[in-house]
Amino acid sequence: PAGQVAKQLGLSQATVSRSLKLLTLPEEVQQQIAAGVIPDSVGYELSQLMDAGEQVLMAEQIASGTMTRDQLQAKRKTKQTDNASGLPSPSRAVARLGAGRSVSVTGNNLTLDAFIAQLEEVLRQARKVRPKGVELKTFLQLLADGAKGTQA
Repeated sequence: PAGQVAKQLGLSQATVSRSLKLLTLPEEVQQQIAAGVIPDSVGYELSQLMDAGEQVLMAEQIASGTMTRDQLQAKRKTKQTDNASGLPSPSRAVARLGAGRSVSVTGNNLTLDAFIAQLEEVLRQARKVRPKGVELKTFLQLLADGAKGTQA
């Protein structure tokens, strides 16, 4: 089918196939691509991730500027290598809040209590920096930098 569509539209089959992959993404991610917030090429990289929650989470990081397409691609390739080596993947919980909003939490052996604890930790840290006028992008970078220091 993609070959016939490509021929009729005068496009390459690869272009049509990549465009069709964008339609497999969650609606909120498709909206960000349609609005130009996320480039098509990044949308294609997102479509290569199997988990819809992870697609949403990575799209949020791309949209906020805390992740680039190259970083996404490297992360995806690392994840594929980890999964191929048989390492356990952390579980992910995505709370869809409607109107294109969602909150994702990832962790090993994720339970409701662990989900709540992680949300409370983020809220605690956000409330701590909010009076200082810290922007969201900076806050997310602070969290990422702090997480790097605790991964040993």
